[in-house]
Formats: sequence, C-alpha cells, structure tokens
Amino acid sequence: MKQYIPLFFLLLCFRTIGQIVTITPVQPNPLPEKICPGTSAKFKVSVQDTGAVDTGFYSYQWRKGGFNILNDTNETLIIATVTTADSGVYQCLAVRNDTTYFSNELHVKTYLPLVIDTLYRYDELHCPGCEHSVTYLCSVSGGDEVYNFNWGQGSRVDSAGNNLYVGLFCTGDAVLTIKDTSATHCIYRKYTVEALTLPKMKITKDPRDTVFLTNPTLTVSFPDTARQHLSYWAWTFVNDTANAHQDSTVVEMLNPATHDYTVTGTFPVKLFFTDINGCDSTVIDTILVKQIDLKIPSVFTPNSDGFNDAFYLYDGNNKNDKLDLKKVYLSNRLVVFDRWGAKVLDRDNYENGTWDGGNLSTGAYFCIFKGHGKYEDDTVKGTVTILR
Repeated sequence: MKQYIPLFFLLLCFRTIGQIVTITPVQPNPLPEKICPGTSAKFKVSVQDTGAVDTGFYSYQWRKGGFNILNDTNETLIIATVTTADSGVYQCLAVRNDTTYFSNELHVKTYLPLVIDTLYRYDELHCPGCEHSVTYLCSVSGGDEVYNFNWGQGSRVDSAGNNLYVGLFCTGDAVLTIKDTSATHCIYRKYTVEALTLPKMKITKDPRDTVFLTNPTLTVSFPDTARQHLSYWAWTFVNDTANAHQDSTVVEMLNPATHDYTVTGTFPVKLFFTDINGCDSTVIDTILVKQIDLKIPSVFTPNSDGFNDAFYLYDGNNKNDKLDLKKVYLSNRLVVFDRWGAKVLDRDNYENGTWDGGNLSTGAYFCIFKGHGKYEDDTVKGTVTILR
C-alpha cells in the first residue's frame, strides 16, 4: 500500500481547471484507424487558456502508456518511422508555474508489418519526365499472400497480386504502400524513380538583367562544357508576349547567340536542347527591355571620401544603378564647359566614373552628352556642380 502514497500526493498537485490541453494529429491527419509501419507520424499539443491567472511559458512532457518518453519535451511529437512498438495511448503534460495540465488521450494503432523482400526496377533508365513506362519487381512476405500495391503518384494501384508492375511513373520521389487482402498487415516504403541525368544548362546573359533600346542587342550563351553532351539546341527569343507563337525568333545551333529587340517590355528567353541520349528539355529566363531616361548629376564631390567622388550619368528610372554606358549606347561623347564657355573636357565613349574633375576648382560646369543609339540618338544637357 505504501508504494501508492507518493503517486496519490503527486496527483493532488495536478490542476486541470482553467486550461484545455489538446493533442492534434498533424501527420497523418485525420488519424486513421491504423497507421502503416514505415510511415512517419507527427502530433502537436495546444493549450487554450480559459481564465487561468498563472502566467509564463509552458514546458511539455509526452507520455506513452503512462510512462514519460525520454527527450520529447517539445510541443510536437515526431515519430520518424512508425513500427508496431509505437502502438499505444499517448498523452501530453503541459507545465507552467509548477502547475500541470493533462491533455486528452490519443489512441494510436498500427498494422502488423509486411516485409518487402525485393524492390527492383526491371528496365533501363529513361529520360526525365512522366511519359515513359517503367517496370518494377516487388516481392513481399507476411500476412495474406495476396497483396494490394499502391505505387503512389496518383492512382497507380495494382490489386491483382502480381509481383511485376508496369506503369507510367514521373521522375522523382514516390511512395509504395502494400496491404494484404485481410487488411491486417501493411508496409510503407519511400522509393525514387530515377532517370537519365540531363546536362546542367544555365543561360548567361549579356547584359545581365536589362537591355536598353539604344543598344538593344542581347547575347546569350550556355557553358561550352555542355556542348559535348548535346545533339541539338535552339534559342527562342520572344518579341511580343501577346503573340509569342507568332512573333518569335528562333536561332539554331549557335552558342553564343544574339538578338536585337525593337520594343520595351519583359520577354522570355528559351533554350531548348536534346542531349546525346535523345532526352529533351527547356531552360527559360527573362530579359527586361526598356527606354533610358539619362540624367546629368547635379553635383559630385571629388574629395576622396569614397562617396560621389566622380561624374556618373544615371538612369532617372533607377538612380542607384551605376550605368555601364558602353552597354546603353553604341557610342557616346561627353563635352564639359566652364562658366566662361571654355571647353574643359571632350571625351569620346565616356565610361561612367572615369572623370573626377581633374584640377578644376569648385563651381558650376555645363555638360553636353550625346549617345548614339541603334534606332535614334540621345542628347542630354545640364549643369553639374563640383564641390571640393
């Protein structure tokens, strides 16, 4: 009788008034009558306050069959791989300020386990995708000797009890669930539908993100190391997103390849290729084509402090982008005059940030920038102040 006295006093310390503690199945949800061995399970506890005066954070202790589960003190209980040993009654204790609250009881049952003796792909690898037939050999033991195979990936179910299964499978991870006809035994197994490996293809763009109509040529390429693995490739440049099928330019078997744009917008760039195994794939990227709104800065301060030390023309649409003028215009010329009209700078194909004012003194200077574009030229005039 003495062995029950400590437990009696322990129970007196527990309070449940004012708190509702609930265990909710997260995976699988809802909780089935039985869980298949091999799958994973996740249960979460939540606490709803109903007017309790105690404050603070909760700590948790999960129990199974009345015994604490070691190291499971979080609000979520995870069973990575369910076995028959995980059958039982689960409960969680929520503790706050020396007060313990009990959750509801969660009854978990499992099937008896089947044993997968063989899981074998019967044919060679195919191209990635979902279009190719794949044959699997699977032998099972345990339970009734007629089994129902669910291969995952939709409705691929074989109830004929055959060890050999033929079907269209998508490349990637899948799940095989097998039950016997008496529904007393089950097994859950993850597997991977493998495929031939495609060459790694990445589109490199020059310019990288934006093309201006004044210099609208985009150059695209893929790594030269991929050439040996290809039998064919083609670039597709969409010129009008509203009529992509009717207004596109296709360039075959060139790397790098170039394309000139005539209107502004965001356009897809596609690379279709066939590798030496006959597998097809497409890589898609985009390019922004826009009009330049070139501006002359109002001031720059060549004092070697690392900030605004040189003369930068900028795009009024994106002032923080330091333009590469060679990529904006086919050619350009920058001329600068002092306040008496004397020319102090005359430079062809000016590169942004290469003029720091030289020996010129503090003051205002008049600038003329002329950019030669593919379809038209730009002339920008303005005054810049040098502050030293």
